[in-house]
Amino acid sequence: EGGDGEGEGEGGEGGSVTKALAAGSLDRVVSKNGFSAAGCSLILSWAGLDSNYSTPLLTSLMGIDTKTWQSLCTDNVGSRLVESLCSMMKVKFRLQMLTALRGSFGSFALDPHGSRVVEACFNVSDLSFKELISKELVEVFEQLSGLRHGKYVARRAKLELFVADRKLWRRGEKKKLKKEQTLESIVGSDNSAIPQISSSSSNASAPKSKKRSRPPTKSGGKNSGQRSTKRRRKQ
Repeated sequence: EGGDGEGEGEGGEGGSVTKALAAGSLDRVVSKNGFSAAGCSLILSWAGLDSNYSTPLLTSLMGIDTKTWQSLCTDNVGSRLVESLCSMMKVKFRLQMLTALRGSFGSFALDPHGSRVVEACFNVSDLSFKELISKELVEVFEQLSGLRHGKYVARRAKLELFVADRKLWRRGEKKKLKKEQTLESIVGSDNSAIPQISSSSSNASAPKSKKRSRPPTKSGGKNSGQRSTKRRRKQ
């Protein structure tokens, strides 16, 4: 039975074993003694796999309770896990995570590890969610000003401008989002084209090198042959 289950999980047909392993991996990450670095590394490695494997894992991860999210985001190891997942997850799971963290961004920003999560969430959010995060940060703006990591988060979100002129803040964030989207589209097209260009260029270079090497040998052979025949005829 174990062999059949593993085959289904690997083939993406059944997926029951994959779901069970996903739930078990969360138990390795979340423990009474804190968060395991090895378990978090397992989550990140698994999240980067094909959707047949990563989807059950991320679905289980999105089902954890609010207290666990808060502990995860304010932990030295757990915060790095959430930070990495922000950029790795698809929009569907990313939105679920941002929604689960909603209402806690202010408290996270006051924490040295949680501030890392706030910055990561702010970077991957759209304009409306950026504004939501900024509203929560404004509530603890004075406290953030007295903390080193808090000042960095406040600068990243441009809270002073957010409070002074909301419309100007929106225009600035819109421009940034457009630039990021343009850059992502360019980088994406380049990445997809790189293997094609390299493979075609390597194949095309081989015949060219042969063509360049053939003319001198052929011309040299003809000249030497003509000279030798002329000498023989004279003799």
